[in-house]
Amino acid sequence: VCFEPGGKDHSSAGGSFDTAKDIVREVYGWVAPQYVGYDFVSLKGAGGKISSSKGGVITVDDCLAVYEPAVLRWIFAGYRPNTEFQISFDADAIKLYEDFDRAVRLAHEADDGSAKDKKRQIARRTLQLASPKHTAIVAGSPPPEPVPFRHLGVVLQIAGGDIERTLDLLERQGMIRNADERAAAGRRAACAWAWLSEHAPDEFRYRIRDVAVTRELAPEAATLLARVCDAVEAAGDDEAVLAGHMKALAGEGNDMKAFYPIVYDLLLDRDKGPKLTSLLVTLGRDRALPLLRASLP
Repeated sequence: VCFEPGGKDHSSAGGSFDTAKDIVREVYGWVAPQYVGYDFVSLKGAGGKISSSKGGVITVDDCLAVYEPAVLRWIFAGYRPNTEFQISFDADAIKLYEDFDRAVRLAHEADDGSAKDKKRQIARRTLQLASPKHTAIVAGSPPPEPVPFRHLGVVLQIAGGDIERTLDLLERQGMIRNADERAAAGRRAACAWAWLSEHAPDEFRYRIRDVAVTRELAPEAATLLARVCDAVEAAGDDEAVLAGHMKALAGEGNDMKAFYPIVYDLLLDRDKGPKLTSLLVTLGRDRALPLLRASLP
């Protein structure tokens, strides 16, 4: 044995390694193996370390249900062994995926002699260590364009958790362009659905109304709702066009902050939800407009 890492307790003064290296030298005449101590890994929100002796165990399969293999390995590879860190199953799962995607884009950038080169090189090396096949990233090569984890959570819930239907919707939105991207999105969608089903905070969970409800609206709100319906009709699947219409409405002095809860209520039976333009475009005109127009005079 030439290399043997150990946890924080084993690495402390008077711990197992500190004691055993003297025994192996004095009793057996051997040299202790190269040693690296590592710190605790904890669960976000659970408190304390992951410990089999205390029963606070989470398996690799538990982690892989939520995190893609490369993302999980990247979380570990991004920390020095003697640094304590957390594995998050709360809302931070979204941020970790966003940080991972950002690191991939950075790693693919070409070096240009600037101070940013060091960050690019660290990102490439970390991602190579994180790659299950130890694949190196070529500087200057085009980066992949994965579907954001957050957006997958929106589309999955619109599709009722049906991954194939979710992928079809993403293809319609132009976010999946070939078979490889569909396969990658399918793997990430499975992780997103597992997170939504088992771990996501309530603010990220919602359900589209099956039946339209009728709300009595003030004249100003009814007029604004009618204009939003017209915007949805005109924009179709183009979120940028719909966002332009919504921005124009806000620019006219309309109190959109007070109005948006009305729209979310008609769609989701709650006063908050995902980004409204994304929600409306993903729902599509055929599904969104009947829910909205039921409250028009």
